[in-house]
Amino acid sequence: MAYTQIPLSFDLSANLEVGETTSQAIDLTGTVLMGLITPDNLTATSFTFLASPTANDADFVPLCDLQSGNPIPTGTLDVSKYYATVALNFSSVRFIKLVGNTAQLTTPAAVKLITRPVA
Repeated sequence: MAYTQIPLSFDLSANLEVGETTSQAIDLTGTVLMGLITPDNLTATSFTFLASPTANDADFVPLCDLQSGNPIPTGTLDVSKYYATVALNFSSVRFIKLVGNTAQLTTPAAVKLITRPVA
């Protein structure tokens, strides 16, 4: 029996505007976050995440690990890299925002989100 991998999607981006640390809300309906691709102009060196069941800004809260209670971090990031996430951490998330540890400096940055449809 042949194994067929569910294809990845590279259609979503988290946009960080100049002077901002937080991206816009991204709707992950029907998908799970599998990874990030950092652009060559990214200022932040790490991210945490905000999650919400709605797109309403007032509903976003830190996405935390259930066992530790701590926010889920990305670790140290570099520019122009492909980073895999722990998909289980994002499997119940509908809307997400990326929060950088520093504001974007000179030009807007678009962090590519790699998602996979939920089967």
